[in-house]
Amino acid sequence: MAIVSSLASVLDVDPIELEPLQYSVDIDALNDVVDHANDEMNVSFQFEGYDVSVSTDGTIDLTPPDEGPTADMGRGAN
Repeated sequence: MAIVSSLASVLDVDPIELEPLQYSVDIDALNDVVDHANDEMNVSFQFEGYDVSVSTDGTIDLTPPDEGPTADMGRGAN
């Protein structure tokens, strides 16, 4: 999953050390929105204390608590 691997990379930890993504967001619903949206939109949620924004073009933005965006992980949702 791109979100988990992206955040693990930012935190410099093994992805298995992070909580399961499904504890933070409905993965099936997220995939449906990203894969089937007719217009550009973003879905935002918190994961491991980070604000995560996934756009319909597949861009993942990770924002640490109390900071602006620090990682634009490019295409690939979840």
